[in-house]
Amino acid sequence: MVVNPEQLPAFFKTIHLFGRLVNEQLAYIAGAMQSRAVEKDHFIYELNGDALHFYILYRGKVRLRREIGDEEPYDAVIAPGDFFGLESISGEPYWVTDAIAEEDSIVLYLTSEQLDQISLEIPELRYRLDLAVRSFNLMWNVSLAWREKDEAIYYFTRRHVIFMLLRMLGPFAFFLAALTAFLIGRIAMQSSMIVPLMLSGFFLTVSLLWGVWVYFDWANDYFVVTDRRVLVFEKVILMFDSRNETPLEAVLAVNQRTSWLGRILNYGDISVKSFTGTNSMNFLEATNEVQQIIEYLLLRARQRKSSEELRTISQTIRQRLGNQGQAGSPQQRGGQQAGEQQGQPQPAQVRMSPLQRQIATFLNLRIEEDGVIIYRKHWFILLQQIWAPTLILLLFLLVLILRLTNIFTLFSLAGTLLVIFSVGIFVFGWWVYQYVDWTNDLYVITSEQLIDVDKRPLGTETRKAAPLKNILSIEYQRLGIIGNIFNFGTVFIKVGETTFTFDYVHDPRRVQRELFNRFSEVKERERKAEEQADHKRMADWIETYHRWQEDQGLGS
Repeated sequence: MVVNPEQLPAFFKTIHLFGRLVNEQLAYIAGAMQSRAVEKDHFIYELNGDALHFYILYRGKVRLRREIGDEEPYDAVIAPGDFFGLESISGEPYWVTDAIAEEDSIVLYLTSEQLDQISLEIPELRYRLDLAVRSFNLMWNVSLAWREKDEAIYYFTRRHVIFMLLRMLGPFAFFLAALTAFLIGRIAMQSSMIVPLMLSGFFLTVSLLWGVWVYFDWANDYFVVTDRRVLVFEKVILMFDSRNETPLEAVLAVNQRTSWLGRILNYGDISVKSFTGTNSMNFLEATNEVQQIIEYLLLRARQRKSSEELRTISQTIRQRLGNQGQAGSPQQRGGQQAGEQQGQPQPAQVRMSPLQRQIATFLNLRIEEDGVIIYRKHWFILLQQIWAPTLILLLFLLVLILRLTNIFTLFSLAGTLLVIFSVGIFVFGWWVYQYVDWTNDLYVITSEQLIDVDKRPLGTETRKAAPLKNILSIEYQRLGIIGNIFNFGTVFIKVGETTFTFDYVHDPRRVQRELFNRFSEVKERERKAEEQADHKRMADWIETYHRWQEDQGLGS
């Protein structure tokens, strides 16, 4: 035994899995727990090994990793208080990931039999484990391409099944209409059943197709909670695709609302409010548990931030007091180092001419250079602008072919060539104009700004810009069959009272993610700058007090 069981109940109280359990129940679980020390870079278990144990990380850091051929890789880092190894109680006979200690760690574990016995005696724990297992199983059956590196998923679910059943009332009504049409037709038209059969067949087909569509529409929507953000995925097949996300660091409040029917059937709504807007999860099962998970992650994020801040303050003070006897201030030494670095030769950068850049980025929908990301509208929008005159040119070329083969002789050859030449010049000019117009409409993300450029060839130019740090919300939509097939849509960025729209951009999901990443980087730089200023002021105060003590002869 590595960990004293008497220490575990207090530790369990910090874990959302045991949130509603009393001390006696926690002590009972602690008595059954075994502990194990794992050295850095050693496996706790390996992919495809027998799934026999359920784990809780007590100390350290563990990486869950999955890399199998062409399958989508999975890589997540979990922290103390997190549980893993749900395969042991989910019906999976083998581990679906590797579990590797990122540093010297201690894990607590139970066998699947022990956990089954405990959960039978503690129904509250059984219910939460069932939710975790359903979340775990669902997570592995969908694409996780949106996940960032090391991001750990804590909850993954669809809307409550009651939401789908309520929407099934429409298809069910059509099914009743089919049955009614058949019965009425059989009574009223005994001599012939063709018309009743056709009517009932029509209503039956509509009801079946509608029912299938309702099911897949329900199955395509997900709610996700990770250690970094809360996400809402909504998709209508071939019509609509949207992802809204709220970073945990921006969360101001987590609110819950349930109706009387929701309290009976255990569903409700959760709204996550932040300075990036409000993210709503409606018809969500187990709202109490989901709210506790989010609040648990919020608390842990704040504790981690506080610990990092204290560590930075300690380092700043030690450096300040330890460097008093050294020549020059830290700022001066830092400036000297920076100057030395600036004096070093820098690698040469190859710059392209405007013509070279135009050729290299002829139909590029995303260009990144020197940390600046530029998006263009999808090339399908360009095709929309040029298809009509192009079709006219092709028709005239067809006329030319018919004239050369003497199939069509209404016009002379010279007249036909002149007309086609004139049309060709017009179409080519139209192509050039539309291409230049297409390339001039740019959506730009710098390290600090969001820029929307709308420029007409030989016309006006409109440029809108806003600081990334002022973003309130980021949403995207893919609308229509064409948008879903060719994967383009619109990204909506709310900045104060203004909404920027990146229209018809390729892969709007990726654009949203890159905007969010840049926004997070800006907020992180801003936070670190504020912390450094606070730390400097604190160090100045302590240094001044230290010198005063020395002047008074009070120093040791």
